[in-house]
Amino acid sequence: MKILHVGEYVNGGVATYLRTLLNGLQKYSNIESYLLISEYKSQKNWENITKKVFYYKYKRSISNIFSAIKQIHEVIEKVNPDIIHVHSTWAGLFVRLSYLFRKRKAKIIYQSHGWAFLMDTSKYKKNIYALVERILSIPTDKIINISNYEQNQAIKYGFNKNKMIMIYNGVEDKVNKSNLKLNWDRNKINLLFVGRLDRQKGLDLFLDVYNKMELDNVHLYVIGTSVLDNSLPKNTETVTYLGWVDNKDIDAYYQACDAVIMPSRWEGFGLVAIEAMRNSKPVIASNMGALPELIKNNINGYIFDIKNDKVLKEILLNINKNELQVLGKQARLIYLKNFTDLIFIKNISYILFSRRVFYMKKIYINGRFLTQNITGVQRYAIEIVKALDKYLNEHDLKDKYKFEIVCPKNIKQKIDLKNIKIKQIGNFKGHLWEQIDLPLYVKDKFLFNFCNCAPLVKKNQIVTIHDTAVCDVSYAYSKAFRIWYKFMYKVLTSRLKKIFTVSEFSKKRLNEYFNIPLDRVEVTYNGIDHMKNIKPDENIFSKFSIEKNNYVLAVSSLNPSKNFKLILETAKILPEINFIIAGGNNSTVFKEQGLKITSNVKFIGYVNDEELVALYKYASCFVYPSIYEGFGIPPLEAIYFNCPVILSNIEVFKEIYMDNVLYCKIDDCNILKEKILLIFNDKMKKFYIIEKEKNLVDKYKWNNIIIKLIKVMENR
Repeated sequence: MKILHVGEYVNGGVATYLRTLLNGLQKYSNIESYLLISEYKSQKNWENITKKVFYYKYKRSISNIFSAIKQIHEVIEKVNPDIIHVHSTWAGLFVRLSYLFRKRKAKIIYQSHGWAFLMDTSKYKKNIYALVERILSIPTDKIINISNYEQNQAIKYGFNKNKMIMIYNGVEDKVNKSNLKLNWDRNKINLLFVGRLDRQKGLDLFLDVYNKMELDNVHLYVIGTSVLDNSLPKNTETVTYLGWVDNKDIDAYYQACDAVIMPSRWEGFGLVAIEAMRNSKPVIASNMGALPELIKNNINGYIFDIKNDKVLKEILLNINKNELQVLGKQARLIYLKNFTDLIFIKNISYILFSRRVFYMKKIYINGRFLTQNITGVQRYAIEIVKALDKYLNEHDLKDKYKFEIVCPKNIKQKIDLKNIKIKQIGNFKGHLWEQIDLPLYVKDKFLFNFCNCAPLVKKNQIVTIHDTAVCDVSYAYSKAFRIWYKFMYKVLTSRLKKIFTVSEFSKKRLNEYFNIPLDRVEVTYNGIDHMKNIKPDENIFSKFSIEKNNYVLAVSSLNPSKNFKLILETAKILPEINFIIAGGNNSTVFKEQGLKITSNVKFIGYVNDEELVALYKYASCFVYPSIYEGFGIPPLEAIYFNCPVILSNIEVFKEIYMDNVLYCKIDDCNILKEKILLIFNDKMKKFYIIEKEKNLVDKYKWNNIIIKLIKVMENR
């Protein structure tokens, strides 16, 4: 991998940063590091770190911009890097401007090392600088911010959050040996300033306060010059100007001082503070930019308000050597924990090496459920997809993940989605489409399957197996159906690293029937929050001549495992009570079983969500006497609308619903009759009026599934 580092005037903090970075990258044999910097005002002697150094002729002026761009892109063409790592505002302009209008091969990482729009300047200029940076961020793959302050401010100015990465700078835990002998007065408190003598670094602010105080016991040493002018102010009795010092001697000055002063007007990070902390020196810093992230008041230094000199005066009047030494020891510990070169290189190497950083992940969803009638399984898939679509928007993940629902051409169900595309492919239908067309289209990309079935040839996928009904209640299914599903489950559970299911009960059953280890099965309970914003359609009552607050409601398909037989038997012995059955509309199923449908039973067929909410809201109670379930969403929906619920006493219902419902036996209509009458006679009000507490909503939220799905996908 070739990485080309591009800078403008590379000196001071940027130079230190680059030396640390290039030195750390040397240990990676698969990385070739190149450096491209201005020959004017840049440090020299880079050959000990990288022998591939290029210089371009440039002095900061508008007239030289296009010349610099041309020179830089000539080097880019020559090197042909995989990654261009750009450092500082002007270099960012030189590299990225032309890529607004032409294609590029290399990925671009950009670091401003302090955003121009965070400077102490007019609001108008700030907005202009921010606008330019946002435009230049278009051809930028990732932006590294060197502090939380810098990153949060950029996001406030409208930068793409998903392009942002925060990595603190770091410096090597190695003190340069120097023969330099400093004859400083050890009886005085010696303060050290290191940085450019320009407005940003705020030395003038400090001197305004310091010079007026005329402190006999404090002396200030200043290292640095102006970027554009090498001239220095005259020394005074309390201030000594040293100019720039050789990098090998800088630690000698840090060690000689008692504390480092950083009165900056703005600061994206503050590398000087880290160098001071490495040398066990506390820092006296302004409360601007990132400095409060690095310096904690009275722990590893002092923080003062740049707009109020009172605090700074108190600090200068009261500091003493013993206290500064204590703060310095703590500063050293904080440096070792957060700001070493090893920590820095580890973090930035992840950015350079990880494909995750640069490439949007394309993920497919098996959309066969859109071609099927809606039962619990299809409801699960639809609500997850809708929740995922919303989640991508709310968490700014649209640029990180690209989801696509792939389905056959015979779509029955339509979903309004904003961030997830739906694509119809293939020539087959049903299982053939799923096993042939789908894997051929998806290839090696990740695939979500929410409805029990999945392509057998794929490994890179997640499948939700809702239950093991094909084993537990096999009589409810045809022989061909049983053979296929048992075979499919056996193959999938043996191939996939993770299987999702909807209850601990189903998890246990998957383990028992298919010998799948429990740690490979992830339980994700169904959600209820899809009912939150649905408005009831009360026209259904006039449509089917239903009397509000005077009926027992049942909702389900007519699968024998749903045990509608028990409901009909109960209705027969409760002729005075009306029973409304929504969902199943084929009453011949019961006639074939020799069951008589009495006049107090009304089949209304499939209903939409708005009609269903109205039915829940005005039902006297809800009955769901299933022989077998993997979860069972309808009772949860009923509870959500404060509808009393009676369930069969099977294991999974006790897991999900605990003591929030009444229970009956699967084969005793007299017990079900008893429970219904308790509710109708209002003797169980305190039991069945459910308080929709926060834990109910939190426990059964579709987003909980989304979070687990993304986590498993990322860790695959």
